[in-house]
Amino acid sequence: MSNRFRKLANLLGAAVILWLAACILAVGWRRLTSSDLTWLPNLSSRPQPDDANVWFAARFQRQQEAEAVAEDAGPLRCRLAPWSWPVNLGPPPELLLELANTSTEAVRLWYLTGAECHITFLLRHKEHGICGSITYGNRPHPPVVLNRKTGRPEPLPAVLTLQPGDTYSVGIYLHDLRDGCSGPGAPGSYLLQAVFLYEDIEGFPQSGQRYAARSTSVAIEVRSRLNDGRLDWHVALPPARP
Repeated sequence: MSNRFRKLANLLGAAVILWLAACILAVGWRRLTSSDLTWLPNLSSRPQPDDANVWFAARFQRQQEAEAVAEDAGPLRCRLAPWSWPVNLGPPPELLLELANTSTEAVRLWYLTGAECHITFLLRHKEHGICGSITYGNRPHPPVVLNRKTGRPEPLPAVLTLQPGDTYSVGIYLHDLRDGCSGPGAPGSYLLQAVFLYEDIEGFPQSGQRYAARSTSVAIEVRSRLNDGRLDWHVALPPARP
């Protein structure tokens, strides 16, 4: 009986020891996972897919301060004018946007959907000042990831090279601006201006790039549609000559 009792006691003791060990491990793991784990390698340091999207969104949000640009800075000049020639397919755009390199050296610009991604359009009421804006850079673009060591997106954005005297031209549709603009709230006469704001990405593709350029304004008429009351934008036609 004593041997059987001794065996049972040993088994019971082993079971108690295992239970206590499991409790200690559970408490230790709970404390470990509740700490900041600063002594462990940063396993979450790999850039997440939306890192660069958030970064670009913040960058373009700063461009909403375009109204503070007092004068041009850098080699590029911005022009906005009514579109004046036919196109082969589809309806023509209402506006022509141009970026001209006025320097004697080539200028390289990174871009997402096009160089117009660096343009902020400002809508002004002739009496009440700025009443709406839209940054073309907020349009959808291919997803990118930031490299946390270099601060640059991966893959790197495309680059547009403007040689001395070159001009980048693109058509702008007013319905794109209307649908994304923060204003206006009522029909009337307005002025539309394009403001180019640009800076390099951690020295890519050229270091020291901080450019700004304002276009002249184009007169816009905002009208209410009779069928549904929705606002439509139109380039204001100059008055007919007598």
